[in-house]
Amino acid sequence: TAAAFVPASASVPSRRLSARQFGAAGDGATDDTAPLQRALDATFLQGGTILDIPPGDYRVTRPLRVVFSRDTTGNLARQCGIQARGARLVSEITGGQDVLHLVSNATVRFLVLDGLAILGRGREGRGLVLECDRHGAYLYNVCLRDIVVEGCGGDGGLMIGNVFESQIFNSYFRDNHGSGFVFSHGPNGGILSAIHVFGCVFGQNREQGASLARGCYDVSFNG
Repeated sequence: TAAAFVPASASVPSRRLSARQFGAAGDGATDDTAPLQRALDATFLQGGTILDIPPGDYRVTRPLRVVFSRDTTGNLARQCGIQARGARLVSEITGGQDVLHLVSNATVRFLVLDGLAILGRGREGRGLVLECDRHGAYLYNVCLRDIVVEGCGGDGGLMIGNVFESQIFNSYFRDNHGSGFVFSHGPNGGILSAIHVFGCVFGQNREQGASLARGCYDVSFNG
């Protein structure tokens, strides 16, 4: 529901950016790695920002990485994230590196990833990683909606560490060489809990569909 997607307590984003402003072409031929990384840096350094990635195929040849820290982004309590309906990251990454990796070393609430597709070639690592495994750092109220991750050389997705009260809606993690999606406590003591999965497909992956690791158990699957 809309209330789950934009919780009543979340402040609305203060502004929006477009990947086009940073030179991303989305034409399936141009290497869009650098402009997409610039767009991600600007989005999360400012805080309270939504990045729009217009429809298209965006070639990426190196990992895209976002690090939330108290020194750069600060703690974020306003909704921020990526809206990318019709946009697909087409990976040409090699060496087992992840396609899109978000790491929180701060407290971040109301992070939204909406409509993004990731197509792997089998030579990268995971398609999507959300990591928060540092003492005193937390990811709250993450929302993944209408995400597609397929064909990656590792797991389709990984959510690990201090991630709380978060949801995944109507998403597909399929044909990946690892598991479709892994939910895990962190090796440094991060505890994942209160994760709710609605109407998702974890099919035709080489390992597990959805996997709970390191003693993680507080994940519910519905529909």
